[in-house]
Amino acid sequence: MHPDSASFRVRPLQPWFAINAAEDYLKKNVSRLLLIFTVSRSIHVLGF
Repeated sequence: MHPDSASFRVRPLQPWFAINAAEDYLKKNVSRLLLIFTVSRSIHVLGF
């Protein structure tokens, strides 16, 4: 738990808020972590 996470939650308008929500979801669905990570990398490579 990084202290910065709290400040990110204070500013829900920032994309980091969505990332924090995704991280909380992934913690409960570790079996999907690799799939999400692969998709995220693919999107990054595509330049989105």
